[in-house]
Amino acid sequence: RIAAWGIKEVFFLDQTFAARRADALEFCLQLASEKLNLKWACLCRVDLIDEELLIAMKAAGCHTIQFGVETANETTLHASNKPIDHKTTKQAFSLCARHSIRTVGHFIFGLPGDDKNSAKQTVELAIVLDCDFAAFNIAEAVVGTSMQEEAINADWQLTPDPSQPYSFPQSSGVTFGEVNEWRRMAIRQFYFRPSYWLKRLRDVQSWHEIKRLFSNGLHIFKKHRVWAGKS
Repeated sequence: RIAAWGIKEVFFLDQTFAARRADALEFCLQLASEKLNLKWACLCRVDLIDEELLIAMKAAGCHTIQFGVETANETTLHASNKPIDHKTTKQAFSLCARHSIRTVGHFIFGLPGDDKNSAKQTVELAIVLDCDFAAFNIAEAVVGTSMQEEAINADWQLTPDPSQPYSFPQSSGVTFGEVNEWRRMAIRQFYFRPSYWLKRLRDVQSWHEIKRLFSNGLHIFKKHRVWAGKS
């Protein structure tokens, strides 16, 4: 039916593809056997990836995996109920590179305990991981989450409004403006590297990708044209 509809690309919205490894492996083996030539991307955790599964995913058409790395501060990670160490994270990204699967790393600034130094370490981690793409975000105390409860109990000022679905918790004297500048710094340092754009050019497989790469690069440079070290 997918072939009849002309569908060639799929993005699986499941936040943790492979959470049930046996099911994920069986799905990939079955998809590969169907020979649909379907290309797809998904989100996963770095601690759920292993080489056998990754090979099956690649054979089934997976070309990109998005990972939530969050922060270089392992203490903050553990406090956020994500007990993952950097060794595991690096292994997952290295495996993807070995099998030519693109990676997107998601990083968060402003988590409880985050400061300017840990923000710099997070950017350095993103560069070491050599993500194909990096998304730098600002922490949000979503209504109903433990993070919002912690912010309220600690009497942190929530900006702009604690009743809104998404609010930034101003903790330890860190303001939204400071965290936003960390994010801007991260984008500049990650994307304004000649080595990054050379890698992107080496990876393009069509004229369409070249045009898209040029368009994305132009957008990034226009929006974040303030160079590192300047404001």
